[in-house]
Amino acid sequence: SGTTPSTAVGATATPSARPTAIPSATPTATPTAAPTFAEWPIAPKGPNYSDATIESLVSGPNGNMWFAWTLEPSPTTGMFGLGQITSSGDASTYQAPSPKVIPAATSGDGYLWALEAADFTQPQHIGQWTPGGALQAEYAVPGDVSSSITWGPDGALWFTALTAGGGTGEGAYIGRMTTAGQVSTYPLPDPSFPARDIVSGPDGDLWFIVPGTQSVGRIDPATGTITEYPVPPNGGVNEIGDSQTS
Repeated sequence: SGTTPSTAVGATATPSARPTAIPSATPTATPTAAPTFAEWPIAPKGPNYSDATIESLVSGPNGNMWFAWTLEPSPTTGMFGLGQITSSGDASTYQAPSPKVIPAATSGDGYLWALEAADFTQPQHIGQWTPGGALQAEYAVPGDVSSSITWGPDGALWFTALTAGGGTGEGAYIGRMTTAGQVSTYPLPDPSFPARDIVSGPDGDLWFIVPGTQSVGRIDPATGTITEYPVPPNGGVNEIGDSQTS
């Protein structure tokens, strides 16, 4: 008969080799460049003028940043205008014919639109400016004071305004102007309190704030319907941001 192999007493079985886990690589942090900061002068100065005041900033149709500037030693002898600055700091300024200029959003036809005049003694207009700084056209808009303007999702300009001084149509309203100068107005629910800081929202509506009623408002550009939402007590509203980029 065959012989069955025997295992020697006290012998130890050799364990089979087990795979060794390979440690995962530790990600290396990407160095982040330190931010840089620079400032450039943008408007003339003189012995009879205070330093220039910058009103607003908007991305222009030519890739530069545009702003409104003011040199105002007195309300009757001040200088006002638009300016633009390149990313390398080269600035140009252009004097405006009206006493105040607030930059607007740029339109699809390559122009910069500016709200001109913002006091009770001057008529107000919306000016159409070329990227070269030339005032190409002006369109009169109703009211005595306007505070903000933006390019709407419907391809028109939207602005906040106030007509004062008594008479029919007195009060705060939201305005719309086409690029051909046709103006429509939409009175606020409470015309005693003007709106400001109108912006184009991500939902296709125009949004604004009404500090006097502590509310945030919206207007449907298709219907002109205005809705206001009160801010919770002690919240207050001072500014609203723009969702659009140029």
